[in-house]
Amino acid sequence: MRPVWTRREHLPNNGPGADLDVPQLRGAADCMQIGRVAKTNEERWKSIERRLIEKFDVVSLDSRTQFLEFLERNNAKALRDIIQASPKVATFYYRAGFCAAHMSDFQLAERRLRTAIRLNPLKAAARVELAHVLTKQKRFTEALLEVDQALETASNRCLKAVILRRRGFIFVEMGRLAEARTAYLDSLSLDPASRIAKSELRTIDTLERNTGKTVAPYNLGSESMLAACPD
Repeated sequence: MRPVWTRREHLPNNGPGADLDVPQLRGAADCMQIGRVAKTNEERWKSIERRLIEKFDVVSLDSRTQFLEFLERNNAKALRDIIQASPKVATFYYRAGFCAAHMSDFQLAERRLRTAIRLNPLKAAARVELAHVLTKQKRFTEALLEVDQALETASNRCLKAVILRRRGFIFVEMGRLAEARTAYLDSLSLDPASRIAKSELRTIDTLERNTGKTVAPYNLGSESMLAACPD
């Protein structure tokens, strides 16, 4: 079966879901505007997708290159015809998930982020944010799985360094300090100037010297990721 593809230059205007209102997300301060449009966007997209999924597998990938990578990573012959929705759809769900996490509504955040990942499995930033949400709920094994998958698809050094710091933070939370140290050192090989990684390594040193005592690690919240690698 031949995948349905809308040329890259037409995606923002012609793909299903292109009419969604997707505000910018530069930090948590933008979440108020995203919150205003979230319900309307979700209702609009559900109505569109309900009609599409009867015949197609629906994706919301960022580029033709990413689309071809998606086909390569999956068994294209086992897929139904694929229709490419506007990249705005997965982007909206990622940003709305980030904002739900910022408001500590982790159930809503997880639902939105998993939708973003279903529509764009190669969106590493959404997996990193989901790992943050799962970590907040102490679902560490699931969080590590998302981090590992994000590392496989991360497209630049900045994002890879952030993902490794996230992995290190999860290991600290689990008390697996040797693995946490390795993750932070690996992140420094990509981002040698990272104050967060250096701070966390000092925290690990303190934890190892004071076994049994509680030392709070740096809180790698989701806004830290945006500050490091803006969406």
